[in-house]
Amino acid sequence: MHTPFIVKPDACDVSIGGVLVQIKDGKERVVAYASRRLQDAELNYGMPEKEVLAGLFYCRQWRHYLLGSSVFLRVIQTDHKPNLAMEKNKLANKRVEKWALELQEYGLQFLYKERKSHTDADAVSRMSMPAEHSVDTGAPFCRHCSRPVDGGSAKRLGFEAAIAGVTGNALPMQAALLFLEKVRSSVPSDPAVRDVYEYLKTGTLPTEGNRMKAVMAQESLFELRDGLLYRYVGEMEQLYVPAHLRETVMVMHHDHPMGGHIAGRRLAERLLREFWWPGFRKDVGEWVEKCYPC
Repeated sequence: MHTPFIVKPDACDVSIGGVLVQIKDGKERVVAYASRRLQDAELNYGMPEKEVLAGLFYCRQWRHYLLGSSVFLRVIQTDHKPNLAMEKNKLANKRVEKWALELQEYGLQFLYKERKSHTDADAVSRMSMPAEHSVDTGAPFCRHCSRPVDGGSAKRLGFEAAIAGVTGNALPMQAALLFLEKVRSSVPSDPAVRDVYEYLKTGTLPTEGNRMKAVMAQESLFELRDGLLYRYVGEMEQLYVPAHLRETVMVMHHDHPMGGHIAGRRLAERLLREFWWPGFRKDVGEWVEKCYPC
């Protein structure tokens, strides 16, 4: 706590990020990284306001470091020149004036650096978001800018976002149940397993020869239970997932922060403990290959 701290905030259209570094042996040593999405009203701020908001948010975040230091020199580094005007009390509006007054507590000196020298904070503020869906339209969110690809504005966070197109406003535990309900309602009409489903439910075989043979070859692998179709391989019980819900499964187990963006083979092994569909490994491999953060 005896060497200078530098707060490096940055903002983009939909999120803010920051890096806290400390100077030691003449070099910057990272103490912390942080980022978050901009909330509803914050999305309407101009870029100067977003940049000031980022600086204030991360000074609050790391207050214990900044005010707990015995060194008076505390620097806020920015690649946004209008921020320098705050040292001269040239403020954009009342909101920025209020924030500037709060920042005075930290005794900060403002330092301007060009973007090429501010890339660490710039990268954190633009971290890719998990793939999500608009609840209103079902359109996926862009992984890079966090906006629905259809131009809509509806957003959901975390687990809810991953399955928003299926579950609406559900809480996490409710979401899992609603996902199963969606699977249950979709299986009877799914062309890949429709014949097997009908046979297990009613005992009726297709009249067409090839379809009949296909059902008889597969029926011992499947069980219909509570409206859900399960496939058994060894001791594994795998839930059959209809085509339009497969992306949801991969989002939940790969793109979601708790999924950890694991590699294709490991992701396939993880999912096969619970799920199955035709072309499973191919779909998983292509999903991971197209994942931008990976």
